[in-house]
Amino acid sequence: MSKASPLRTDVLATSEVFNPGQFPRHTYSPRATEESAVNSWWVDRGKILVVNGPSKTGKTVLVQKLLGQHNPIWIDGHGLTSTSVMWARIADQLGLFTGVERSTAQAEQIGATVASQVGLSGTNVSAGATVEESSAHDVRFTVERPIELVVREALLGTERPLVIDDIHFVARDTQEEIIKALKPLVFGSQTAAGRRVVFISIGNRVINVLTSLDDMRGRMLPLAVDYWNTDELTRIARDGFVKLRVVDADNTLATRLAEQSFGSPQLMQQLCRELVSGPPNDISSELAEVRELDAPSDWKEFFEGQLLDDIKGWVTKLAKGPETRGSDRKLVPLKSGQSVDGYQLILRAVASTGPKLELTKDELRSAIGSIVAIDPPPKTVPTATIKNMSLIAATKLLEKLPSLQALQAEIEAGMDPYARADLQPVLEYRDSGATSVFTITDPFFAYYLAWGIEGLLAEINAPTPTATTRSAEEAKVEAEEWGDLG
Repeated sequence: MSKASPLRTDVLATSEVFNPGQFPRHTYSPRATEESAVNSWWVDRGKILVVNGPSKTGKTVLVQKLLGQHNPIWIDGHGLTSTSVMWARIADQLGLFTGVERSTAQAEQIGATVASQVGLSGTNVSAGATVEESSAHDVRFTVERPIELVVREALLGTERPLVIDDIHFVARDTQEEIIKALKPLVFGSQTAAGRRVVFISIGNRVINVLTSLDDMRGRMLPLAVDYWNTDELTRIARDGFVKLRVVDADNTLATRLAEQSFGSPQLMQQLCRELVSGPPNDISSELAEVRELDAPSDWKEFFEGQLLDDIKGWVTKLAKGPETRGSDRKLVPLKSGQSVDGYQLILRAVASTGPKLELTKDELRSAIGSIVAIDPPPKTVPTATIKNMSLIAATKLLEKLPSLQALQAEIEAGMDPYARADLQPVLEYRDSGATSVFTITDPFFAYYLAWGIEGLLAEINAPTPTATTRSAEEAKVEAEEWGDLG
């Protein structure tokens, strides 16, 4: 185990330099276009900034980095079920109290002022008062003010921006309520400049809500944070290696890791940490002397060692598909000599592309044709099976899968599988004919398909006496419609 110099007390641990899931204090990599957009929005005001994009691409880190100096009020979308919950969370962060202490002398003065303004006399202001203590000359009491009013006043009196993270987890009707409640604060008035509000979201769900509200069109600034390219990801490794005093000649190792990170800086952080801290390098902290990094003796073993168990659960759930009643699924022969059902066929085909994070119908058809032992390859894709998979992905991991009949009924009813606010599917499929796109929405899911799918399917596919494997000729005929694969 390599150790740092015993004379130093400020040595950086490898897990501090590369820290997936946390703010990258030592390896933050600027993205000029996105940062420029945020800085312009800060100056201009008047619009809700919507930072949106795929999962695990650094949206939250970007906002933390650029707005951190302004001490943002940070609200999590999880459990945000109403505007009342939102006001309460903001009040908690600002240390606000809704109770205002008054005395009878103050109340009488307030009453006299109100009476003189409206032409009344003998007015007493006492409604809603809670007596706390009294004396011979005075009674003190507390008046509860509406929390919304208290928070609005506090927000108008501060330049701290309001950030609602993971707002895609908020139900659509609640999103609308929140937008309407914050609108006056964002746009300001004759006496006060607009407050700055940021929404952070996966995909375009909240943008769709904003654009559906007539008075909000043109009053938001969407900022798309896309997947990172190889050069951007390599910069994370390069900066971290410098901090730890390790050398990667010609960025060879960093590039190899970046190519397997599927555009995610979080995944890149994990791979960098494991490369440095694991064998054969075993570097737990910053070195006293510069040393060159070694590549793993077996890259396949290294990459397989980073597979996540929760993602394994999702791949397993999708590979097994929904419950069937009365008959077993038919199997399709592959060039590898294996036979798989429709669900596993889709996963294997997608994996064979790298996997790519987005696949058109034509690309998916080509991928299927490249792995099946059918000549000529099928001219179509098993659309029904793909639709079923999208519905399965739109459940919670531990939820029991519905039956095939139930899934088909939901599809026929036109159900939007991604309408549930409390879900974050690992894949999506929107059927729009020839322009349909199969999308992997979680880079860690793509990583599992790249490095874990073969082993997992071998584990799942224990031979059963009732399973039926079709010949290549039989599969060729049935693949024309793919009607029995789901």
